[in-house]
Amino acid sequence: MAAKATSSFKHHSRPRNLPAIKDEGSDWYQGWYFDLRLEEELARAKRYNLPLSLLRIYLIGPAVKERDHNLLNELLSDVVSRKLRRMDIPAFLEGNEYAVALPHTNQQQAEVVAKRLTKAFAPYSVAAGVASFPEDGLQPDQLLVEAGQRALASTTNGAGATKPALRELRSGRRA
Repeated sequence: MAAKATSSFKHHSRPRNLPAIKDEGSDWYQGWYFDLRLEEELARAKRYNLPLSLLRIYLIGPAVKERDHNLLNELLSDVVSRKLRRMDIPAFLEGNEYAVALPHTNQQQAEVVAKRLTKAFAPYSVAAGVASFPEDGLQPDQLLVEAGQRALASTTNGAGATKPALRELRSGRRA
């Protein structure tokens, strides 16, 4: 009798208008989804006493133009498939700003990833900064701000950024 009762239940799929989780061209997550995942990973890191690092990347300088969009998407896809682990969470935040959450990764390991990604973005000028849990913050916004400040500091320490590019970074994007 139970088998007969359960066979009458059917799943009816309905079309949904949900926002995209990933950017279609680059395979990087959308900012809103990244925020959710970062909170989840930070909660996991706190609960199990695991390291977690956050990498913030700004593509700066005159090389980033609208006509370069396809090249940039190919480059971002390549970074995801060849330079990051499956568990890492790369995201497009806004403008020319990107972030990567690196679960199970301490500060020193994250610095290695930052150098690798900086090289991977070779045709573009890059400012990158790393922040780690728990040393640099216990909340997602603390980590994002610290990584952003370190990225800005990297441009003023000889990364070759132009003055307009530095003004662009300092203009107060996503905190």
